[in-house]
Amino acid sequence: MFQKWEAETDTRSHTQVKASIARNIKKEVKKLYPMLGEDLDQIFPKKQPIFLMKCLQRVTVVESRGFWWFYRVSDGPLIPTLRCLHKYPDLLPKVTVDKGAIKHVLKGSKIMSPGLTSKGGDITGDMKAGDLVAVMAEGMPVALAVGNL
Repeated sequence: MFQKWEAETDTRSHTQVKASIARNIKKEVKKLYPMLGEDLDQIFPKKQPIFLMKCLQRVTVVESRGFWWFYRVSDGPLIPTLRCLHKYPDLLPKVTVDKGAIKHVLKGSKIMSPGLTSKGGDITGDMKAGDLVAVMAEGMPVALAVGNL
């Protein structure tokens, strides 16, 4: 989604939110990702402002301390960015793709079943269709994509 994104042409507005909206954002993140717990105060410190960046294609990015932490497409749920997943790797359930799928996923391709069910892939866990997952690469410790199962 953000692969060919340019701030100058793809951003509509970048505004600081009011305290009430900031509380709602924190409450939603706490509800969606309860495993963050005390780390939520590191993402959204008390005296730091929260910014919303509205982009083309109805994407809204939540920014705090100069970093993008979550984004929302249309009226969907807040989805963690890769930066957020790299800092908090246990935020989402993980699926692993084999080494042959890595370059295609990084170019924006959809992940097909053979990439998950082959020798290097892994799709074990208690997940159902539509769940958000962190896409990991075989042999790599960090996520390379975020997506729906």
